[in-house]
Amino acid sequence: GPVADISSYVNKGENTLLVEVTPPHPDYNMNPLRDEQALCEIVPWNIRRDATSSNGDFSVFGIWRSVRIEVVPKIHLSRPHVYTKSITDNKANIHLEVEIANPQVSELDVPPCNLESWSSYAFAYAEGTALRSSGTVLRLGIEFIEWATGNIVYSGRNTVDLYDQNYFVRWSDFRECQFYEEEIEIENPRLWWPRHYGEANLYEVKASLKRRSSGEVLAEKNFTTGIRKIELKADAVWTD
Repeated sequence: GPVADISSYVNKGENTLLVEVTPPHPDYNMNPLRDEQALCEIVPWNIRRDATSSNGDFSVFGIWRSVRIEVVPKIHLSRPHVYTKSITDNKANIHLEVEIANPQVSELDVPPCNLESWSSYAFAYAEGTALRSSGTVLRLGIEFIEWATGNIVYSGRNTVDLYDQNYFVRWSDFRECQFYEEEIEIENPRLWWPRHYGEANLYEVKASLKRRSSGEVLAEKNFTTGIRKIELKADAVWTD
């Protein structure tokens, strides 16, 4: 994120994206008089003057990555995540997970945060859930392609039964997308290495979601990843 639905505002012709940057609301826990004055100005490199910062302090604020408009169907793949679980005997065990969004759950809705009862979210599913199919059966395909050779080193197709979100969600305030998880084994992986230690080998991951009955492509998601297991181990420290 952040994600914004602008489909109702976008015309087919040329559009202009406007970003407005304004000073924040005053923090009355600090110096009220000084913080009131912060509403009247935007200091270069610092969005406000307050009791803990001064003119010239560098603060990251606003949009700092590229902005894009992404057109997605009602059922689509969202937020894929891949990480290396282990590497043994020239094999890498990879964990992949991705969300399957459908019209029953709005990805843009942010549930209210009740700060007085943090446990309400932590135990939202404490009593368990019962799953019910929506009757829509999909097929999810995953491919891993070596950038260095272009070879497909893994290809899998699995059936996904789309859940009826209106039935199984524990509490309506905490509706979430359906997760798909898969354990993948890559033989003789080309490992990612930091600079000066070796090649920064990457893999392209292609995910496609289709209707099992008709083969209609609903969504595709392509991204890159590296294979590498990094561990932090503490050694004994000798002192005199």
